[in-house]
Amino acid sequence: MAHYIPLNANLSLDVTRNLRRSREEAECLLDRIQRLERENRRLADENLRLKQAHAGQGAWHPVSQEFFSFPEVSFRNLFETTIHGMALVASDGHWLKVNQALCDITGYAPLELLDRTCREIAHPDDLAEDEEARRRLLAGEARNCQLETRFIRKDGRDVWILLTLSLVRNSRGDSRYFFYQVIDIDARKRHEQELCRARRDAEMASRAKSRFLANMSHEIRTPMSAILGMCELMQETRLTKTQDRYVHAMERSGRMLLALINDILDLSKIEANQLVLERIPFSLDQLLDELLEMFGFMAASKGIGLEKRLVGAPLAPQVLGDPNRLRQVLVNLLGNAIKFTCQGGVTLGVEQQAATGRVLLWVADTGPGIPAARRKEIFMPFQQADASITRRHGGTGLGLTICRRLVDLMGGELTLTSAPGQGSVFTFAVSLPVCDPPVAEPEKNAASVMPCAQPALSGEGLEVLLAEDTEEISLMIEAYLQTSPHRLTIVRNGAEAVALASRRSFDLVLMDLQMPVMDGYAATRAIRKREAAEGRLAVPILALTAHAFSGESARIRSAGFDMHLTKPIGKQRLLEVLACFPKER
Repeated sequence: MAHYIPLNANLSLDVTRNLRRSREEAECLLDRIQRLERENRRLADENLRLKQAHAGQGAWHPVSQEFFSFPEVSFRNLFETTIHGMALVASDGHWLKVNQALCDITGYAPLELLDRTCREIAHPDDLAEDEEARRRLLAGEARNCQLETRFIRKDGRDVWILLTLSLVRNSRGDSRYFFYQVIDIDARKRHEQELCRARRDAEMASRAKSRFLANMSHEIRTPMSAILGMCELMQETRLTKTQDRYVHAMERSGRMLLALINDILDLSKIEANQLVLERIPFSLDQLLDELLEMFGFMAASKGIGLEKRLVGAPLAPQVLGDPNRLRQVLVNLLGNAIKFTCQGGVTLGVEQQAATGRVLLWVADTGPGIPAARRKEIFMPFQQADASITRRHGGTGLGLTICRRLVDLMGGELTLTSAPGQGSVFTFAVSLPVCDPPVAEPEKNAASVMPCAQPALSGEGLEVLLAEDTEEISLMIEAYLQTSPHRLTIVRNGAEAVALASRRSFDLVLMDLQMPVMDGYAATRAIRKREAAEGRLAVPILALTAHAFSGESARIRSAGFDMHLTKPIGKQRLLEVLACFPKER
């Protein structure tokens, strides 16, 4: 379809000046036409001779000879020599005069074009807007109109043009004809269409990648959940010293693989603009103390120091921001600093700039430092300062890439100051405005909030329905609850869960999202629909998901789940969640 765009858009400066001059001259010409009416008969013969002499440059419609004359040489030269199409069009759509440039655009010879109307060569899809533009001019609603539209060439191919229409009136204000200015923009429009197609293809590829990553997350996290769960269960049994070492090695390897999956998913979410930061109140001082406690043992085991350094005034009780993503950045920076520092120590520095609402944070170490040639590369995906680092310390080189992009999302910039043998300092400032007055503790993330009223009484077990198609996960959860007072019933798909929930009352349903026959979303909607139809009390339904991608939480809530647990699920975590749901009376 044609579209209106601002007047004179995309016109070169010279052409714009020429067209403006032509309109001014045309207006002056109208005043002179009234005085030259008496000479029209004589000029008609002269114009016919000019037509024959300049047949290759422009053409008059024979009927127009009795109404128009152009003695002005400058306008006539512009009309005939401009590289853009020009024409005079009668109010009924007939071409009255066309120049050679317009003929080149349409592919018609001058006399062929004069035998047609502008409606005959207009693209059918654009005809309505073309006629609307002429209607507005005739009604006096606009002085001129400009639109991108299409002509159908003589060879049948459509060509995109930038069409400017003006209405020429006589001294009494009566409309006489339309003045068309036509610019060939076909190459630009074809290029824009190619870009649109490429953008659509890229968006489709991005959505396909997101689906692939979500499926990959589920397919890898599900068996990983079973592996880590079985390791946890094995550690509760009697093991020899050798067996205990093997189990711990399996668990560490599983945790490392899980961390790698999380890094890949985080990077993909950031690149797809699907990662949204929270803005909740939290205690920055408490967060930093927790990090020092977390890494204290790791630093002490290497015989290096770890300290927090506060510059300026004490930290405010609470600030607004995303504590989880800030913690993720600092965990990565502190972990790297301690990992690569063999003597000396690591410092976590902080300075609150209350006037600007920003907080300056830095992590300094006395490690080996990073050569200048490698400082940019370490922020690139899958890059590390030294290829031997992967062999000696592990890692994929994604951590700093994610850190820099998270800091960018928080309105800051992660910078590095380093020199070989003199350690490194990673610095960033992020927007963390002070909460004044302090507010209550924020609610937890919707993914982990527990709708707990009163914990279940000691020794009082729940009737739990588990819908899970993976036998290993079912075995793991069954083992988790084996020594608890809870009673577990297992089904293999959503359809079985819906059927059983309609016959028996359960205190809680654990529903996997991806199952054969009927998935967890459809099963939960069916249960909620039946509960509403029968007026029954809604049973709490918890989603078991291995997905860790943006948008999943909202989709889970909209399906009717009360909350969701992300795999891998630990035994203690599962028991804590179950304890928050009272037994149905």
